[in-house]
Amino acid sequence: MSDPEANSGLRKRATIRDVARECGVSVTTVSVVLNNAPRPVREEVRQRVIAMAQKLDYHPSAVARGLVRQRTNSIGVLLGEVGEGVVGDYYAAGILSGVISRAEKSAFDLHFFTTRWVSARESAARVRAGQPDGVVVLAPQIGSDMPVGLRDVGLPVVCISTPDDPLAPYVDIDNALGGALAGGHLLSLGHRKIAHLCAGPSQLSVALRQDAFLSTLREGGVALKPGDIVGGTFDRDEAYAAAWALLRGPDRPTAIFATNDPLALQALHAARDLGIRVPEQLSIVGFDDFPVGPLLNPPLTTLRQPLMQIGEAAVRLLLRIVEGRTAEQRRLIAPELIVRGSTAPPRGE
Repeated sequence: MSDPEANSGLRKRATIRDVARECGVSVTTVSVVLNNAPRPVREEVRQRVIAMAQKLDYHPSAVARGLVRQRTNSIGVLLGEVGEGVVGDYYAAGILSGVISRAEKSAFDLHFFTTRWVSARESAARVRAGQPDGVVVLAPQIGSDMPVGLRDVGLPVVCISTPDDPLAPYVDIDNALGGALAGGHLLSLGHRKIAHLCAGPSQLSVALRQDAFLSTLREGGVALKPGDIVGGTFDRDEAYAAAWALLRGPDRPTAIFATNDPLALQALHAARDLGIRVPEQLSIVGFDDFPVGPLLNPPLTTLRQPLMQIGEAAVRLLLRIVEGRTAEQRRLIAPELIVRGSTAPPRGE
């Protein structure tokens, strides 16, 4: 009777038992050799197993390798906030490009966990069941229990964007330096009537930028009044309304520092709609260096974040922790002040 698999052109896939039987050794010995496990095996046996695995075209699965080494060569990725706009968000896309690039170079797979984080106990267990070797958390919100929850189930974790968990390793732009550079730039141009278009308090990075910006201004002899700090959310419509109201006031500022480039763009729109010329009558500084910045009229002065570098650095840090090597608790990457046409000295009254 003919073999139906042979007739169909299909060949039965070799298993680890097939390799062991042909070599006359145990399944455990084959597993130790092919996974390079720390257990002594005679060199002659090792070479025989490797040759037979090649002859039979046997490849151990990632799961099987993980059972021996207790590693799966995979990294979990969690988003601090899941939403429809994440994929199109320039910040998230830039960071994830770096994460993907470094994972590929390190021969690690990525598992994206998109179900919303419910609680440390429930959600961390779900992530743990996916068997990643470690987890990267992108932009955890203030008060998030993501880092502690993942730690409690034994998963190494690295945050991208400064968390408020003092035990969580993280990689971030030096937000305080960025805020100081923005303030110093406006002061150096001679601005004294300055305002801040800020985002919401959901992320610690926002507060770090704002605190350093205000501190730099105070050191330069400029103290902002409560009415000079407007906005309070990442919503662009609300940012436009806040900037529009600020610029229509009787004591209009000569310069605005915005938490990020999208908010700076709304300040630019509000100024244009009110007939205020930038930079002749109003200087605007953003934060991020989105691709649209150089294309605006005028091009936007901003703080550049090397997003791919941040993502790559987070994966490198996580892999050091996974491998049990000495790892820094935090890595801050310096932003770069990019001066373009949206800032200039204030005109004399």
